[in-house]
Amino acid sequence: MEQSAQRMPAFEIRSGEVELAIEIMREVAQWCIDAGKPMWKLPELSREKLLRAPRDRQSFLVARVDGAPAASMILQWHDPGFWPRVRENESGFLHKLCVRRSFAGRSLSVLMVRYALGECRKRGIGYLRLDTAATRPRLCQLYEGMGFARVGRTFLDGRDYALYEMKIEER
Repeated sequence: MEQSAQRMPAFEIRSGEVELAIEIMREVAQWCIDAGKPMWKLPELSREKLLRAPRDRQSFLVARVDGAPAASMILQWHDPGFWPRVRENESGFLHKLCVRRSFAGRSLSVLMVRYALGECRKRGIGYLRLDTAATRPRLCQLYEGMGFARVGRTFLDGRDYALYEMKIEER
């Protein structure tokens, strides 16, 4: 009897789903708080705070696996807060990349970063940058394992951040 090949789950990313993206971010933030390793403060994850310039609705991305919302992130083209010397549209900037616990372990973070790299290539942008808590070694290792290089450190609002960038190779 022939065994059927396992079907790969359908993966897609949609932009502009602000409310759903924020719902996922808040869910993951609450899980981090409950696990004793807080990442973001829940009041920071409001629509009003997250939609501040230079973000627009299209910056909010939701990844779906077989149609189910699984992960979210913000991809923007200017970040004067963390990267004040980088002019608009010179780099892509990732923020609040998070995966729902029920989808953990499926490499969705890698797929999200690949999507962001593709968007940068479409725009002719040479770098993808991000910041993450410098006090979270596993997160730093995750990004380094994807090919990001740590290029600096900054302190903002009393928090210690590691700054990462990846040079985008043309294909």
